[in-house]
Amino acid sequence: MVFLKAGLYFLPYAAGVGSFFLWRKSREGENAPPVELRTSLKDKKFLYQDLAGKYDASISADERLMLLGLMRYWLVSKAEGHVLEVAGGTGRNFKYYKPECNVTFTDSSVAMVQTAQAKANKLRPKEKAEIFKFEVQDAENLKYPDNSFDTVVGTFGLCSVDHPEKQLKEMQRVCKADGTILLLEHGASSFEVLRNLQAVYAQKHYDKWGCIYNRDIDKLVEESGSSVQDKRTYHLGTTHLIIAKPNKENPPQQQQA
Repeated sequence: MVFLKAGLYFLPYAAGVGSFFLWRKSREGENAPPVELRTSLKDKKFLYQDLAGKYDASISADERLMLLGLMRYWLVSKAEGHVLEVAGGTGRNFKYYKPECNVTFTDSSVAMVQTAQAKANKLRPKEKAEIFKFEVQDAENLKYPDNSFDTVVGTFGLCSVDHPEKQLKEMQRVCKADGTILLLEHGASSFEVLRNLQAVYAQKHYDKWGCIYNRDIDKLVEESGSSVQDKRTYHLGTTHLIIAKPNKENPPQQQQA
């Protein structure tokens, strides 16, 4: 009983102290510099080559804890017809596609595409693997004609490209006018303290994963001109689920690099 009473007194104190230190740490993020991008193409290729073989094992526990598998299922199961997946990484969406889809899977990293293809070959029933075609493609400069796909999918890809606005423009360009764009992304929190904490650790996270996890997703999608049909946020505003239609009438002007 004595320990229980002591615990009841201690927990609020510990929570208060912990909250204070989190708040204090978050203040560092108010003036945190922008993430310094990897400018060397060779450096980027080495990073993703190194990550490809261990990526799934590294993030699987976190994805289960955050229920990202359910979010992937909810989003990707809406894909129909001829589908393009951009910046697809190791192919963590494969099992959520409907078997009647015809999926062109792309990533800019040869190692990631090879890892994804090996994973697809293990899908059962075997016919499920046959719906996928694999290509190495830069999401910022896709080599497909306009209006090529019924659905364009991007999950956790806007964080890993240098110019996310270019990726969104390309996704719109290759999507048919009556097609659908599906996005699952992480970005800056809608809560100031957490947003500042993200800024504190953004460079360290990028150096390890090649991922800028605190971009303003809402602003990027809004400026792309896409017509958002459904938008949901989770994890204190850091995870975004978006269903959108492409803007074919007034596409945004491409920014110069």
